Amino acid sequence: MELYKNKDFKTVSVNGREVQVPEDWEVKKLSELFEIKKGEQLNKSEFEENKGSYPFYNGGISPSGYINKSNVDGNNIRLSEGGASSGYVDYIKEDYWSGGHNYTLFTDKNKKYLYFILKNNQNKLFALQTGTGLPNINKKNLSAFEIFISKDKEEQNRIVTVLTKQDELIEAKEKLIEIEEKKKTFLQQEILFGRLRIDENGKFYENEAWKTELVNGKSIEIPEDWKVSKIIDNVNFIKGKAIAEKLLNREEQGYIYLKTTELWLDSASKRETLYYDGDIEDKYIKNEDEYVFSLDGFNSEIGKGTLGLVSREGKGIVSTHFHKIEKNNIYELMINILKSNYIQSYIINLGEGTTVKSANKYLKIIECFLPSDKEEQKRISNLFKDQENKIKLIKEDLKIEKKKQKFLQQELLTGRIRIKEVK
Repeated sequence: MELYKNKDFKTVSVNGREVQVPEDWEVKKLSELFEIKKGEQLNKSEFEENKGSYPFYNGGISPSGYINKSNVDGNNIRLSEGGASSGYVDYIKEDYWSGGHNYTLFTDKNKKYLYFILKNNQNKLFALQTGTGLPNINKKNLSAFEIFISKDKEEQNRIVTVLTKQDELIEAKEKLIEIEEKKKTFLQQEILFGRLRIDENGKFYENEAWKTELVNGKSIEIPEDWKVSKIIDNVNFIKGKAIAEKLLNREEQGYIYLKTTELWLDSASKRETLYYDGDIEDKYIKNEDEYVFSLDGFNSEIGKGTLGLVSREGKGIVSTHFHKIEKNNIYELMINILKSNYIQSYIINLGEGTTVKSANKYLKIIECFLPSDKEEQKRISNLFKDQENKIKLIKEDLKIEKKKQKFLQQELLTGRIRIKEVK
């Protein structure tokens, strides 16, 4: 198949707006293409008493749960009828139960092609929401919604082939990331605790000899030839730089000033991004492959805030909210030790304060355990580094493929770019 730019357009009215569409395409109301049916509501007792494996869609983006019966066959298009996400469109491959706040769009036409067209109109479908409390999509308005589509069934099939192949490529990369993340978690659990060791030839073997040591006040079994050591004796922390707000700018001049709100997306106190374009020592600049460590936060649970946060996100000037973790030859080993549950839970317990909790004064006493042999330390660090780089490369590929997907959707589904068979 070969892509080419379309040259022949006509002006038509689509949902009350003049739009340029290919000369040989047509405008259709959804009522002309689909039988739009609302699902059947289940009461709470029915839902709780009939747990099973079929997804139950009742508005929203994800299933509301799983039950032991279905009322719609797989390979159909659903659209959320009620709630904040009403208008959300999805293609469901498996049989499912359609609830009272869900529409199924039945058709004998090319379902996958029409799904791609609808998905490309997602924001316009969201705009059909009515109501102030719990918004919903009125069936009359949905039925009158217009899309423009190719008349040529073969062209529809070609578009589906290209977009489906791109979707499958993205799914495969997402699955690969999931597999590699699980592998990283396994390595963190087994290698960091010494259950698995790495010899000088890079081969894994199970540890056999153990001893019990006190680590941060708790008894832990560690390999007999490992040691307990303070974190600060193995890696250097550089406290961030305080810069007066009057010296910062909002015009994207200079480096981003990295605050907790920049690196913690769930922060309740989000503020606009600030920049600093004055002179700054290199030691306060965090590059994209470097980590920062926070000992301040609102959270009392691991991973629920910035207390204990270890992050590689972003590039910029490290604020006083963070310590920059200085690189050394066991950098990745120390990063993974800092992320481990036994260190994170200890930091949470050290946090003092009523609103914002701080454990900064305890940085010098936090202990870890690691191999006594410096060469083994390096082997472990390199193992984590290689695994992290592998995941990073796949994520970069995924980002490129998603950009390609967006381009193909925008161009193929509007007819600006067409596909022809090459004999």
